[in-house]
Amino acid sequence: MKPRDGTPAFLPSPLRLFVTVLAVVFLAEAAVMFLLPVLLPHMHSLAAAIADAALLTVLSAPFLWWLIVRPLRSTAVAEHLRAATVVAHAVDGIITMNEQGLVQSLNPAAERIFGYGKDEVLGKPLTLLMPERYRDAHQRGLARVRSGGEARIIGKTIELHGLRKDGSEFPLELTLAAWRIGKDRFYSSIVLRDLTERKRTEERLRLQSAALESAANAVVITDREGRIT
Repeated sequence: MKPRDGTPAFLPSPLRLFVTVLAVVFLAEAAVMFLLPVLLPHMHSLAAAIADAALLTVLSAPFLWWLIVRPLRSTAVAEHLRAATVVAHAVDGIITMNEQGLVQSLNPAAERIFGYGKDEVLGKPLTLLMPERYRDAHQRGLARVRSGGEARIIGKTIELHGLRKDGSEFPLELTLAAWRIGKDRFYSSIVLRDLTERKRTEERLRLQSAALESAANAVVITDREGRIT
């Protein structure tokens, strides 16, 4: 069985790619060696070498593009579309910022959570989405990382509060990851969950529990079958 490029399928992908390039260049060079004396029979050595290289490039480039560049480009485009689709349809909000703390992207869920449109947030400081009491610590953390220090909350899940466009605060759960493109550092996979409803449920259960524990009369709760719960 052979892949589309014609090389044996049992070869590892990098080796298969290398063999493909060698095969294309070898066949192109063989064609050049046949065509060059026919097309330019009386050319001196330097000019012949230049013509050889030019003709080799012209002959091999289309095949290399078709066999290698085109599949890699298609794969990259497919991966990008797949990742973009996952982010766009995620239930949780996802925000990406650069090392200066400026928002680079946010998905529709993050727009719904914070009440901002994408155009209102892109290029703005992430502090726009956090209460005032968190902002100094956030800026100090970014400065520490830019100077080579440790990012203390990378890979951890923490609970804090977010700030909606209407000025209201709400509890959220946040996970932060870091990645690089060249020398530039970015923070991505900022996954946000609005914990408002969960906090309300926890508070209601806490109050019910406190009321039961402090009741003057004995209280027993049973299910429909009479089993004490």
